[in-house]
Amino acid sequence: MSREYKFIELMKYFSKQQDNKITLTFSQIEKIIGFRLSDSARKHYVYWKPSPRHTITRSWVENGYAEDEIDLKAEIITFRKV
Repeated sequence: MSREYKFIELMKYFSKQQDNKITLTFSQIEKIIGFRLSDSARKHYVYWKPSPRHTITRSWVENGYAEDEIDLKAEIITFRKV
């Protein structure tokens, strides 16, 4: 039996977007997903890059977006339609 995707609510969010650019704070992402992001998300740029280890990226990649700008200090990430 497979587990439901942990970031399904974020995936749904991106599936409804039509803008070419989307900017979200980490707090907004946490509100969408319903839990706190890991410490790695706040400390490491690589967390936001597509990788088998960081499954959060499926949320935007499978909906045609890529991370564009990441500001760990301000806790803001901008995505662009690809």
